[in-house]
Amino acid sequence: MPGVPRLSLIELGERAQQRVPNGTLFSVAISPPDQAVVRFQPKVDPSTGKPYDLGFTAIFIDPWTGQELVRRRRADLSQGLINLMPWMRDLHDKLLNGVWGTRFVGIIALFWLIDSFVALYLTFPPTLPNIFRHWKTSWLIKTNAGSYRLNLDLHRSFGLWLWPMILIFALSSVMNNLRSELWDPVTAKVFGARSTHAELADLRAERQSATPLREFDFKYAIAEGKRLMAERAAKEGFATGEPSLVLYDFQLKAYGYSESLRGRFSEGSITFVPGTGQVLRYVSPIAGHGHFGRSVHGALAECELAPG
Repeated sequence: MPGVPRLSLIELGERAQQRVPNGTLFSVAISPPDQAVVRFQPKVDPSTGKPYDLGFTAIFIDPWTGQELVRRRRADLSQGLINLMPWMRDLHDKLLNGVWGTRFVGIIALFWLIDSFVALYLTFPPTLPNIFRHWKTSWLIKTNAGSYRLNLDLHRSFGLWLWPMILIFALSSVMNNLRSELWDPVTAKVFGARSTHAELADLRAERQSATPLREFDFKYAIAEGKRLMAERAAKEGFATGEPSLVLYDFQLKAYGYSESLRGRFSEGSITFVPGTGQVLRYVSPIAGHGHFGRSVHGALAECELAPG
């Protein structure tokens, strides 16, 4: 909304919390371009001893007015076509069949990845002298040829021109569906750096015995996150920006805070222990500030469709 300042994460969280007395807020995020997403954990009903059924997983709010836009249970098709893409994402990721569905899709993606390299190899000419000069014909379509040659050229040239995109989809599918079984061990040896997924798995194992919070103090989380980010900004020489995400990670039993860097299309994030401010994990908002291997993991993750 031009000329009108956006509400802060604290204001958005407070307005959303007032609307959901039976839920505990645990995540407030700005979702570009024009909405905020607030997520809740259901409280326990004292009369039954069971969690309340909130009927949704997220509330979408206008970040300028604080007006509630919609309540949505992710991937629930009974709420309409608005959940079609999240449902298709779940279908694509794991065939709606949990861990085994994920592994099955990952194995198919692995065969697809191998097949893409075999297909690339088959486009090279059989003779080595002047190989790239002869390979040039594989990228072209001979329109005045017969139907057999035209069909061959179309299949081969389109495959070559689209090969980088095919490779990215195949790689990202293997990464997202066979992380712990294949992707993390292999990339750790190749790049000398562990993925975010592997690092978080270790952190969650280490923090398993930590005492969970009963209530998410998102005002404290934002203030402490801003302080810790300002310390990193002073060391690395970037200007701090506006908070874009604050959450409580139930598995890490820690706060997560993200901030949009001013004048750049990048975000910095920091994960820290409530009360002590101990930093468990930090991701710099400066492009290239970190290990190459982690940049590869991040780039492939960005190529995937975002969940709804």
